[in-house]
Formats: sequence, C-alpha cells, structure tokens
Amino acid sequence: MNKLDKLSNILICPKCKADLKMTADEFICIDCQSRFKHDQSRIFLTVGDNYLPEINDKTIFEIKLFLKKFPYLYKFLCYFFGAPLVGSSPYKFIESFTATSTILNIGSGPKVVRKDVINLDIYPFPNVDLVADAGNIPIKNSSADAIICESLIEHVKNPPALISELYRILKPKGRIYLVAPFILSFHSSPNDFYRWTDQGLTELFLNAGFVNIKITVLYGPTSSLINIFSEWLAILLSFNSQNIHNFLYILFYTILSPIKFLDFILAKFNSSKNSALGFGITAEK
Repeated sequence: MNKLDKLSNILICPKCKADLKMTADEFICIDCQSRFKHDQSRIFLTVGDNYLPEINDKTIFEIKLFLKKFPYLYKFLCYFFGAPLVGSSPYKFIESFTATSTILNIGSGPKVVRKDVINLDIYPFPNVDLVADAGNIPIKNSSADAIICESLIEHVKNPPALISELYRILKPKGRIYLVAPFILSFHSSPNDFYRWTDQGLTELFLNAGFVNIKITVLYGPTSSLINIFSEWLAILLSFNSQNIHNFLYILFYTILSPIKFLDFILAKFNSSKNSALGFGITAEK
C-alpha cells in the first residue's frame, strides 16, 4: 500500500471533520463539499492562507525556507552545523514498525526518516506528502501506529493543544517520538515560543493522557554552551546590527563547533539534563 492509499483511508475534512471522497485530482468533503487538490505525490488539506506567519527574524527564516528546498544540502548542513544527536534517533524509534504501519512525521520539513513514513508540514517542501496544519491535523481519530514530531513543539502557540491532537490521532498502544528544546537561543521557523525542562515535558504528556513516558537528553550541554556563547559574542560585537549579528553567530558557532562532540561523554551523566540543549521523549497512548 502506497502513501496515497494509506492517507485516503484516514483523511478528514479540516473544516468540518467529515469524511473525504477521493477523485482523480481532488478530495471532496461529503458534508460541506469543500475541495482539496492532490496529485500522485502530495495532498493539500489547508484552510485559508497558512503561508503568512508572524516572522520575528525574516532573514534567517527566509534562508531556512530556501535551503529546505534542497533536502540533501539541508540534511548535510544540519549534520555539519547542528548539535550531535547523543540520544535515540527517530530511525531507531521506528525500527519495530513495518512498512504496513501508518507512521506520521508531523512538521517534517523535507526530512525523510524512512520511505514509508508519511510527512506532514504546513509548507509544501520536497518530500512532504500532506500539506496541513499541525494544530488541525486532518486525520481520523486513532489512525496512526506511530508519530514522529521533531523540533516543532516550540514553534506552535498552544503546545498542549498540539500534544492532545497527536494523542487523538494515535491508535491505542500507538507510540510517539518527540523532540523539544531546553537551553537554546531563539530560532525563527518562523516563530519560537517555548522551552521545556524534563519535568515540564513529563507533565505536558501526562496531562494529555500518555503513559510509559521516557525522557532522555538528546542534545547535550556542550551544544547548549556553544549555542548561547556564540549568541552572546554576536550580540556583544554586532553594534546592534541584525545582519552583523547573524554573520558573527554563524562564525563563532563554526569556530567553537568541534568541542560539541564532548556531549557523547557528558550526556552519560545524569546532571547533563540540567543544561541540555534538548530532550527526546517517547510515550504510548
């Protein structure tokens, strides 16, 4: 079963939540008669204009949008400049799920975790299968065997509503893998609202009804140090120019970047959670 076949069985109208009927190039709501386009690789289930967000750092945001149009380049830059992953990856998380499972990557960007994983994002990047709003996921209740949600939660205005929405679409006993930041400077995507401790994440998931919650350090304290110190130096030496700040931040981060691999050692210490850059959380419905 391909992705379009999987989706056609579980999609609902984002306006009225009724079932959809698939035609050659559209999905039509059986109640409100709303029409949504699709082709052989992508379905558009958005309501209104979802492409005019509040942008707090336009330059960085536009650069990231541009780079995400080139998935391989973007992946390389994330690995080269990003914090090293010192915890379990999404690839490891879905190892126990077969290709017949329904696995959703919410807020995927252009990243491909595995070919059978369905990518959902508000922007029609390459590799996105379903263009939709993570705050109003057009998926039936109890439809997904597993959910991946990396580095999205800090960018939504209502995190508890997002977690409840993810809980809703998971099947009973379905599992989720989510990444959230702790000590990390502001980053436009296009907005950036929240940070979490491990205790805060636990409460968030418990309140939504999740069980078997496990939280681990995913990005360690050295990555936090490099991120914040590079930001501090850029502020100090930028003369209040945003363009100079952006250049200096990238420069200092690149210079300091080699020491980030110390996190493979430091993440083994329990106290690393006190200053980790970010956490990974797995849980079950």
